[in-house]
Amino acid sequence: MAEESGWALASPLGGAGFGMATFTVGFSFTGLYPVNDGFAMFLPMVLMYAGFAQFVAGVIEFARGSHGLGFTHCTYGVWGMGTAIMFYTQFMKIVPPASPQAMAVYWIGWAIITIILTGTTWPISKMFSGALAWLVIVFLLFAGSTVSPGLLPIAAWLTVLLGLYVWYIVAAFSINTEFGRQILPVS
Repeated sequence: MAEESGWALASPLGGAGFGMATFTVGFSFTGLYPVNDGFAMFLPMVLMYAGFAQFVAGVIEFARGSHGLGFTHCTYGVWGMGTAIMFYTQFMKIVPPASPQAMAVYWIGWAIITIILTGTTWPISKMFSGALAWLVIVFLLFAGSTVSPGLLPIAAWLTVLLGLYVWYIVAAFSINTEFGRQILPVS
C-alpha cells in the first residue's frame, strides 16, 4: 500500500497512457485500415504517453511507497518505449523485420511478465489486476497470430476493448479521488 508522501496518485496518468496505447494499437491491427496508416497514429502515443509518461508515473508511485503500482507502470513504460522503437526501426527499415518466431517469443515474454504483475497488483485493485489478466490473453493471442493470422483481428479488438476498460478504471480512480468518495464503482 502507498504511504502518504506528499505525492499525488500518479496511476491515472500511467493508466491513461496505457489505455491510449491499447486503444490506438488495437485499432491499427483490426483491419479497418492498413496497419501502416496506424503507425503514424500510435507510435507517438506508445512512445510518449504509454512509454515515457507511464514510466514517470511508475517512479512517482515508487516515491509514494507503492511497489505494485511503481513496478507495473515502470514496466509498461519500458514496454511502450521499447515497442515504439521496435515498430519504428522495422517500419523505417533501419533493422530487418523480426521473424514470426521472434515476435511470438516477444509476446509470450510479455505475457509472462504480465502474469507476475497481475499477481502483484491483486491486493491493490481487482479491476486493475483484471485488466492485466485480460492483457495476458491479448499478448498470447498476438503470439498465436504469428502462426495463425486469423487470431490477429481478435487480438486487436480485445485490445481496443481493453483500452476502454482501462480508461474506465482511470476515470473511476481520478473522479473518486477528486470527490473524496466513491462516485464510480471500483474494486
